Amino acid sequence: DIYFAYSSKTNEDSTGEPSRYIYQLEYESPHKVARRSVELDVNLSGNPAITVDKSAVVMDRMARLLDGAGGYVSPSAFNAYLDCPLKFYFRTVAGLKPDDGVNEEIDVAMFGNILHKAMEILYTPLKGISEPGKNIETLINTPGVDLAVDRAISAECFGGEPFADSDIGGNLLLVRDIVRRYINSNIFPFDARQQGFTIIELERSLTCDFGFDIDGTTHTIKFSGLADRVDLLEGGRLRIVDYQTGTPHQDFAGTEALMGSVPKERVAAVTQTLLYSLMADRMQRQGDLPGTSVCPALYYVRLMNDPDYSPLLNHKDAGSVEEYGEYAGKFEAQLALRLGELFDRSVPFSQCEDPAPCAYCDFDVICRRGQ
Repeated sequence: DIYFAYSSKTNEDSTGEPSRYIYQLEYESPHKVARRSVELDVNLSGNPAITVDKSAVVMDRMARLLDGAGGYVSPSAFNAYLDCPLKFYFRTVAGLKPDDGVNEEIDVAMFGNILHKAMEILYTPLKGISEPGKNIETLINTPGVDLAVDRAISAECFGGEPFADSDIGGNLLLVRDIVRRYINSNIFPFDARQQGFTIIELERSLTCDFGFDIDGTTHTIKFSGLADRVDLLEGGRLRIVDYQTGTPHQDFAGTEALMGSVPKERVAAVTQTLLYSLMADRMQRQGDLPGTSVCPALYYVRLMNDPDYSPLLNHKDAGSVEEYGEYAGKFEAQLALRLGELFDRSVPFSQCEDPAPCAYCDFDVICRRGQ
């Protein structure tokens, strides 16, 4: 027997019809041609769940984060663990890096980087000036703002090299316009109205060792991050300012909810600024930062033109958080529990239960949870 096969699927390269030779065999040859229809039952199974056991090799890698071995955990990395332990494994334990290929689109992170850099450029000359409100007011809608934003774009998008308008696309032109408006209409007017503060640090490195128990033995892990801005307020409070360009989230239901199992109750921005406050608090105690207490603050730039806007965190039951010390005990207790879980050999690195964050995950190409 001789078999000939063809596909009945139609596309730009095929009509789905038998070839002329098959028709010739059927109609012109003395041979009897028998047709057989073969159907392929393609059953696409879902993506299998991925877990990574904490083997001896994995635990050896994790040991680099403990007891001054040289590694550290950033606030964003810890938030990644709360959202998806597997993502933390890929990023912090395995050391995988997202694709660094050229991206012609301006994503949310790049937008934030441009605004952060522009604010650093604009406020650097104001460091150490008591009551800088009047100085800030004189900067509104000046060419200096345009220059600072262009310098930020140069640093973030062009490797520090100068550029012309013809070098950037419409998306980046739009970003430049929005950043300028946020600075001139939101951030500057808000800061100009404030009294009793001095900008003392910009892009300040914060770090501290945090103790917790693993199998009954106390260990330390180093937290490290970069605070956007540090202000010294009247009365000795140190304000840790975190600029935020995303959707505003300042309300939280408590420290247990921030690190709990309900994704909607976890507020990454609140957890992040509380971790910055923890580090600043420890550095105050060691004499590495001035002041007697720490005030966490989230500058949601899109809301700062509202005359009633406050940058303070807001506990849904207890109200505004004036000082980190009000929640330090409960926050650090929950932090110790989650770190104990992180280093528990019996708890593997697993995928997140809620797939919503997967749509924006750098490692979705590996686990394919969001596909």
